[in-house]
Amino acid sequence: MNETTNYRSTSLDDPIVSVIIPIYNAEKTLQRTVDSILKQTFHDFELILVNDGSNDGSLSICYLYASKDVRIKVVNHKNMGLSLARSSGIKASIGHYILFVDADDCIEPDTLEALYGEAKKTDADMVICDYFEHLDNAVKEVKQRPNYFSADNVLGEIIRGEMWGLMWNKLIRRSIFQQFHVQFSADIILLEDMYINAQLLLHPLKLAYVDKALYHYDRTANPNSITMSKEPNFNKTANGLVTLFRELFINTKFWPLWVEHQLPWISYLCLYYQSFSSTKYQKEFHYLIDYKVTGVNRFVLLGLNHYRLAIIAIRLRKMIGRLLH
Repeated sequence: MNETTNYRSTSLDDPIVSVIIPIYNAEKTLQRTVDSILKQTFHDFELILVNDGSNDGSLSICYLYASKDVRIKVVNHKNMGLSLARSSGIKASIGHYILFVDADDCIEPDTLEALYGEAKKTDADMVICDYFEHLDNAVKEVKQRPNYFSADNVLGEIIRGEMWGLMWNKLIRRSIFQQFHVQFSADIILLEDMYINAQLLLHPLKLAYVDKALYHYDRTANPNSITMSKEPNFNKTANGLVTLFRELFINTKFWPLWVEHQLPWISYLCLYYQSFSSTKYQKEFHYLIDYKVTGVNRFVLLGLNHYRLAIIAIRLRKMIGRLLH
């Protein structure tokens, strides 16, 4: 079944919302996530479970739920990564709006009611909400209210780090993914949410906001979630990361913001992990010559002028750090 796509039938011909859950080896958390959706006070939705090549019991859990609730579809395919799993979910969906939920998170019982209620009232293309962050037995509420409700402003706030470019705290009109030719790429496993948000927010979307935390983001629940803690993970995504965002922003007014606020730390990681050759590093990051970068990013300027020297300096810094700790 690794190479096939399977859909469970549904009696909902025209659901208002399609909830999409990409799933990879999430058997320990998936039931909690699905249950939080099935307990919604708003019932006019379909739930699409996208099994992205899991090799644990996730697929069996998906089919078990689908056998009990006609609102549930199961999409099963080989492992392609989070972005393409989301894309598969969109292709299988028929709702007017889409909400993404990660397989190790959950949502409040009134999430769909609150988000769709605001979308209906304002005819919004995108409705943003706050969320709860769970880490080390502590919970904090994270506010995501934009300063101004325009797509330009929200995209600027995301690039500057004043808002998070998340997919899962937003109800999004399904038609705009096709209307604006949004591309989901397997070439990045870092900032993939920001990449999708940016493609949408480059257009004059109508935005709305619900002043309430509705999503529970669990940073510790699923050890199978992709992290950037290991060198191979970053090297896998480095080229796509710099190329896709450059192509997206370079001919827009957002390119200077990207260079100032996001490119320095990306360039530092590329230097730290030696993701590129000296020539490619200078080609990709020469824009930073005219920008003031501080802290560890001083290595970036050194790398642009003396690549091998910067590599040696970073190695020494890592060695000293290990000795001190």
